[in-house]
Order: sequence, then C-alpha cells, then structure tokens
Amino acid sequence: MSSLTDLKTSFQKTEKASLKPLMDIVVQDLEDTNQIILDRMHSDVELIPTLARHLIAAGGKRLRPVLTLALPNCAGTKGTEQKNSQLA
Repeated sequence: MSSLTDLKTSFQKTEKASLKPLMDIVVQDLEDTNQIILDRMHSDVELIPTLARHLIAAGGKRLRPVLTLALPNCAGTKGTEQKNSQLA
C-alpha cells in the first residue's frame, strides 16, 4: 500500500501534461482564426478592437477554438478548414 508521501513523489515524477501536440495539429487553422478575429474586430466602440488585439496578443481564450479546430482532424473530416476557422 502506498503512503501519501509515495503518491506525492510519484506525481512529482510524472511529466506535466502539454497541449503542444494538439497545438501542432491546428497551428495554421488557429492563425486563420486569429486573422478572422482581427478582420471582424472593427467597431465604433473603441474598447472592442483594443480588447480583441489584447486577447490575440496574450494568447488567451484559445481552448475552445483549439478543440473546435482539432476535432475534424481527429474525426477524419478535415477539408473544410475555412468553415472550421470561422466556427472557432
């Protein structure tokens, strides 16, 4: 039976999870999605373009778009990249 210390040591030795393999699959599609955001961020409300640029520069708000872009690859239905980038 493992002690709590053994369990903690085991967790510390485990490699950290990484989204890099997933990001590698969708890198071009994600760049296309960023461009769509930039193209559509124009607004009479000055704060909206500022926030859009900040989100893209910070790399935030990316999990949903990454999953949206990766799923067609995983399901073998890649081929509608433009539509997928718009959905993301």
